[in-house]
Amino acid sequence: MYRTIGYPDLLMLWKKGARNGSIRRLSSLKKGLFRCALEYCRRLGPISNPRLVGMIEGIADRIRNTVGQRIWRRGLDLAHQWLGGKVASIFPQVRRWLCEDPFLFWLGTDAMVNHRRWVMVQKK
Repeated sequence: MYRTIGYPDLLMLWKKGARNGSIRRLSSLKKGLFRCALEYCRRLGPISNPRLVGMIEGIADRIRNTVGQRIWRRGLDLAHQWLGGKVASIFPQVRRWLCEDPFLFWLGTDAMVNHRRWVMVQKK
């Protein structure tokens, strides 16, 4: 089954990107492709070419990517690293903290602001 992208979807993404400023972060080539796809859909109908739909979906993901989502993703990545390593076994309370949404958001915010990696090692 082929996925299609229509004009209302693209217009909604364009407006959201214009509001949150993510359109400005796109390269001129990607911005041009998105505008061409928007105009094509407005005049001729939905786009159904799988390769073109894939390219537009990649651009749409960049437009949807907000600061809050980047913080959340960074917090989840750090949480997975902590659970995969020895941190959870050394500090048992960490498991409980990592189940709380505010802690994950704080963890991601701290990592984004300070650009540092948490180092949790056991001293001998």
